Amino acid sequence: DNPIVLSGVIEGIRRLYMTGVANEDRPRFARYVSKMLNPHLLKIGFRGEKNEAFSKTQLRPKLIRTLALLGNDKRLREHAKRHLDKLALTAKSTDLTLTGAWLKIAARVGDNATWENLKKISENTKDPTMKQELRVALGYFRDPQLLRKSLDILVQDENSTNFFWSLGLVEVNDPAIQQIKWQWFVDNYEELAPLVREDLQRFLPHFGKGLCSEIDKQHVVSFFNKNGNLKDGMEYHFHRVIEHIEQCAWLNVSISGSVSRWLKRHYSK
Repeated sequence: DNPIVLSGVIEGIRRLYMTGVANEDRPRFARYVSKMLNPHLLKIGFRGEKNEAFSKTQLRPKLIRTLALLGNDKRLREHAKRHLDKLALTAKSTDLTLTGAWLKIAARVGDNATWENLKKISENTKDPTMKQELRVALGYFRDPQLLRKSLDILVQDENSTNFFWSLGLVEVNDPAIQQIKWQWFVDNYEELAPLVREDLQRFLPHFGKGLCSEIDKQHVVSFFNKNGNLKDGMEYHFHRVIEHIEQCAWLNVSISGSVSRWLKRHYSK
């Protein structure tokens, strides 16, 4: 029940999802996540208590987001949609500690109307914290067309630099989304690179972070080795990303079979 320990457990669950859970095992993994984490959310509740420990306040959105996205919790997903609808009317939130979680959930399962709502609110709100959360949420769509529409902001919006880190480089713990982001980056690199502020260009290789196979690694290496794409200052971040992909790929090969067998044994029903 220690919030710090539970935060570590949640991070482990997310990493396991990224590295060791095959597509066909995800429904079973969702049942595992629900059984593991739902009792803890019920215990701490959906709303914070007066003078509660900061670690507990930080834990709540992590629990909600993990249960909704990896545990496929329909109630939390529906609540996220209602939260976004309410936010669209006021552009204000009464609980910014949870708003980020609800927005990410709404985006992950959202449609074009969700996208339009998020973009509109991000343009209208004056709250810098909420604006940041909205920009991050725009990068959470699993629908390929909507995710690419979000990423297009980086080359179309006159304030695109404000979106660069939150929308382009945030790792979203979903292999499918990372693949779409990487392909968008490859397709739009020549247009994107000159628009990125000089002090941020060294971070461009991080578009490849979150990829998780030897083939992915070869694609990233090949891309940055051609036509001078690996510019001065990028080398350190390029090698960090390659190391991250190698570790993820190694874990995937090493544990995915065992994880699959364990999930089938314990969570097939």
